[in-house]
Amino acid sequence: MWIMWMLVSEKLLNVIPFGIHEHEDSFYNDFLVTRHSILRDLAQSKSEEHHERERLNLEIREDAFPDWCLDLKQPISARLLSISADWMFSSTWVEMECPNVEALVLNLSSSSYALPNFITTMKKLKVVIIINDGHYPAKLTNLSCLSSLPNLKRIRFEKISINSLDILLSPLCSLEKLSMFRCRFREVSYNIEDIAIPEALPSLQEIDIDHCYDLDELPAWVSEVVLLKKLSITNCGKLSVLPKALGNLSYELPESIERLGNLRLLDILIRMCPGCELPDPVSSSESSEVDCDEDQNEESESVI
Repeated sequence: MWIMWMLVSEKLLNVIPFGIHEHEDSFYNDFLVTRHSILRDLAQSKSEEHHERERLNLEIREDAFPDWCLDLKQPISARLLSISADWMFSSTWVEMECPNVEALVLNLSSSSYALPNFITTMKKLKVVIIINDGHYPAKLTNLSCLSSLPNLKRIRFEKISINSLDILLSPLCSLEKLSMFRCRFREVSYNIEDIAIPEALPSLQEIDIDHCYDLDELPAWVSEVVLLKKLSITNCGKLSVLPKALGNLSYELPESIERLGNLRLLDILIRMCPGCELPDPVSSSESSEVDCDEDQNEESESVI
């Protein structure tokens, strides 16, 4: 479902909303793929060559590529490219040109996996989703190929063994959201203090870490992501240490919030932040009520 959310957000999949509640990422909680889209893809599979399809699925079995991609003489036209490989894949790639791909989904099963060099030809790429279906987290190499992509906005790793250097040594200038699900965090011997985090991740606004069971300490570099707006850490039972510098991150409500004329309810939870104040246009609104409570832990909740 979350794969479809990401593709919908980049307008790579047509959907029909199902229900009235929206997800916080502006994705619908439930939706149906349009029948028109399905029928169109079925028609394309019979009438178009592989390199002409808008959505293309490449399956690599027993380290063997399908015949159609062994001698490609033309670039692939697909906007959505999905590549699946079994545990026997050696990461020896054929050369392909994919100038129009905007979303790349990699499904792997081996313990180690090298990203293909032809990713560097995907100058329109916006979303990368890497899923490991193997028994243990897979180690990725050649992540540096992602740094050459000027439009890459979202990366999601699932069941991947990563360390901070995998992310920080190759600048991702346009990346806005980084998601890690069931990932394993490896120790880093390199001194990451020598890396300029604001230059490596200058556009990153959201980090989502979920079900990373061995994560016991949040990486210190997170506190240096200057544009970070949302940090979500869920189902990480061993997490016990947060970097001290995390408190240096600043958050504020924009004064432009006063232009929300129909706003009736704004629920804000503020913990251990006695100096936090609401913008004047909000706190002085005649159509709103402000109720502040403090409990024994000096936590306060402001509800408008």
